[in-house]
Order: sequence, then structure tokens, then C-alpha cells
Amino acid sequence: MQMLCETVRELPAHIRKEWDESEFREFSIGYHVGDDPLCFQEHLNPETTSMAAELGAGIGIALYPAPHDEGEPQPGGPKPELTFMKKPL
Repeated sequence: MQMLCETVRELPAHIRKEWDESEFREFSIGYHVGDDPLCFQEHLNPETTSMAAELGAGIGIALYPAPHDEGEPQPGGPKPELTFMKKPL
């Protein structure tokens, strides 16, 4: 997430303007979940949350069902991506 924050900070001015004017900005963390382990914990350090806050972005968490018929999820899970929109869906 820190790399994505750095990417936003370094956007060309005309693209950064779109980010700054967006009504909804969020960094989403996604996980494939299943039966094991019984408990999974993730921690975001204060530096990461501060970086997101400085950009006016929230942090979202999405839990996806583990695929059963198609095999194991791809190593490393979903790839991070940067998206923003004018209004929330």
C-alpha cells in the first residue's frame, strides 16, 4: 500500500488533479479466505495509514471466497491496482 501511495504522490499533475477531485478514494486490501487458518490477522502500521490519510484515501478490506473448483488462488493473491472515480457506486 505504501508503494501505491508513492505512486499517487508521483502522478503527473493533470492525473493527480483527477485523484484530488475524486469524491471517493480508497486503497482496497483483498483476501481469499477459506477454512484455515482459524484466525488471520493483518496489521497496518501508522506510517501506512498516515500516508493514505494524507492522500484523502480510506482503506477498504474485501474478503473473497476461496476457489474450490478451480484450484488454489494465484500465488501472492490479487495484484494491487490504482483506480479512482468521480462518485462512489
